[in-house]
Amino acid sequence: QGSVNPERVYATGFSSGGFMTERLACDLPNKIAAFAVDAATMRNSLVAVCNPSTQRPKIYFLGTSDLIVAYTGVFPEQANGQRSADGTMSFWADQQGCATTPTTTPVPDIAADGTMVRRAVYGSCRNSTRLELYIVDGGGHAWPGGDPSLVGTTTRDIHATGLLWNFVSDYRR
Repeated sequence: QGSVNPERVYATGFSSGGFMTERLACDLPNKIAAFAVDAATMRNSLVAVCNPSTQRPKIYFLGTSDLIVAYTGVFPEQANGQRSADGTMSFWADQQGCATTPTTTPVPDIAADGTMVRRAVYGSCRNSTRLELYIVDGGGHAWPGGDPSLVGTTTRDIHATGLLWNFVSDYRR
């Protein structure tokens, strides 16, 4: 029988699970050490009620050609009121006291898959929290480095699982 170290509980989610992870970041930051979100942005309805007293590190992975969760904001047929990737990151940068303009660097293009990846780091966050975004130019509704997506291109330039583990595993509650 194993046991769970309550200081090292992390939350991650893809798509609907990513929206759930953001909800956890708003509602349970005292229980979770760090958060990782893929293929989800903030819903405006959550922004209206999200003001956690404790901030935790967050890492995002978002494709610019995602046909389910628009990188630039709400698709006309969506009624849930999603923020753009920039709007989502601005929200968390403000909450975490980070720089509002990220330092963005390209990731080596190691796979001929039609995508390019950039890493955006929002520096100078309060209390050593971190905020990062992997922008998958040309990427679809996909887990980077995972199984091929049925909705758009899956990048092979990065592997979200390893990157998010390296990110979150540095943190404890």
